[in-house]
This record gives sequence, C-alpha cells and structure tokens, in this order.
Amino acid sequence: MTETSANIQRLLARHPFPGSDPSGLQELLHRGDEKFLTETTLLCGEGQPADAMYILLDGQIDVTRKDASGQMRTLTTLHAPALLGHMGLIDGSNRSATCRAKTDVRVIQFTRAHYHDLVEDRSRLGATLRRLLCSSLSGQLTGGNARIHALLAEIAPSEATDKMEAQDDITREDLREATGVLEGWNLETDGVDEVRVVQTEESKRVRSNFPRRR
Repeated sequence: MTETSANIQRLLARHPFPGSDPSGLQELLHRGDEKFLTETTLLCGEGQPADAMYILLDGQIDVTRKDASGQMRTLTTLHAPALLGHMGLIDGSNRSATCRAKTDVRVIQFTRAHYHDLVEDRSRLGATLRRLLCSSLSGQLTGGNARIHALLAEIAPSEATDKMEAQDDITREDLREATGVLEGWNLETDGVDEVRVVQTEESKRVRSNFPRRR
C-alpha cells in the first residue's frame, strides 16, 4: 500500500460515511492544490477570513487560540491525516483558531471558489466531498455533546456512581476543549481514559462513552 493510499484509508476511518469510496477520495485529493509548509510556517490565523479548507496528509499542525485575557492557548495538535479549515467555508465565519506547522507538512488546499464548485458538483466527486464534510460535522457534534455530558457527570454524579461526592473543579481548559471539539479541533482520543455517563431516572440521559482527559 502506498503512503497516499494509507492516508486515504486512515482519513476514511476517521471520517466514515455511507458509500465511502477510497478511489473517490483519491480523485478528490487530485483536484486540490498540493502545498508544502516548513516547520513554524503559518497556515491560517485566528480572525482571518476563511478563504480555503485543507486536508493534512503529512506532518503535524499546532492549533492555538487567544483566551479572554489575550493569552495564546493551545487547543490541540493535528496529526495527518486530518480535515481542517472547512467550518469557515460552510458558515462564512472567520477563522476560529490559528494553525501553524509544528513539523514540515503537506496539505491539499481547496480555495473557497473551488470548494463551492465541488460542493455543487453532481458527480461522484461532489458527493464524496459532501459526505466527508457531513461525517466531520456529525463527529464534531457527537464528540462535543459527549464531552459536555462527561463534564456534567463530574459536576453532579448520579446515584449509580455509588454516592461519589460531586466534583466542582471543571476548568476553563475543560470548556475550551469542549468548544474545540464542536468547532472541529481536538478530536484525537489516543492515550486518554474512558469516562462513562450513566443514565439516571432524574435526567434521562442517554448512556454514552467518551475519553476523559488525564
């Protein structure tokens, strides 16, 4: 298996969608513009207009954002393969975070005009992009909801947790992570513990699992 084929398989595994087709994603990658960035190079800046989306094929990208005091905070480090920059093209918003190459990286870029042409394309190519975006957005919503439920469980554990004392040490960092998931960042789950949200008679929560930050 070639490096590109392996990246395609991993990208599909991270963003699964019905009818997923490696050859369709391969064709989509060929329609974008390949870009190489050296370590520390800025890809996009927080607050800037969203003029492109990217598929990270090689390397790592640091994602940072300013907090209320203006201090730069790290949201996550994206590892290839990953989809990024698409939210601003979907809803017209400015960049929600700054992305900078942590290592030498290779990305496939789709400009705003190119993105709109592909989204409206009625061929298999357009369908592949739409399904990939829908899978990413669904993952963001599911992941964000699960993390919020996990935080709520820490604040007010249910009776099923054997009368554990309620925790009130939820931090700004916890909330930043939750918003990061909803915005498409911080989707990595390697090396973390599992948190289970238990369904209670009072809250009628849906039982779910989500990794908990150490």
